Amino acid sequence: MEFPELEIHCTREDCQQVDFLPFECDCCKQIFCLEHRTYRAHNCPNSGDKDCQVLVCPLCAKGVKLVPGEDPNVTFERHSRSDCDTSNYERVMKKPRCPVDGCNEKLTFSNTVTCKDCQKKVCLKHRFPADHKCGAAANRNSGGKPSGTRQPGNRFLANFDKR
Repeated sequence: MEFPELEIHCTREDCQQVDFLPFECDCCKQIFCLEHRTYRAHNCPNSGDKDCQVLVCPLCAKGVKLVPGEDPNVTFERHSRSDCDTSNYERVMKKPRCPVDGCNEKLTFSNTVTCKDCQKKVCLKHRFPADHKCGAAANRNSGGKPSGTRQPGNRFLANFDKR
């Protein structure tokens, strides 16, 4: 091998795989390969409360921490009787959509634009005032100018129109 100092074997007895990007367990401080890096995969004796699993409630979309050694159905029943709020599901799971008629695009952080004129949140396809029938932009442009002319301060668009 060319880099013997980089070769590290998985500590698990039945594996011993040579690994160039090993994982060190933060509980037992032993070295493991990708397959045995989790507490459960290498049966870590020191994991204790660090091994945490969460169930997402299908009724309220909240995370419910599973109790180690307890049946997940029992944990879910306890949650549904105590702090399950079904009105939370719509708020968390339902994404806002573009308000333009005929557009059904979900508005996410990467495709949402807020119009500077009317303050509506629209998708990228309808980001220009003319595309989402912006009333504020129409009122601003109707101040005696023909609708086809551009604002005088934007030289790029003015030169573009001359082409």
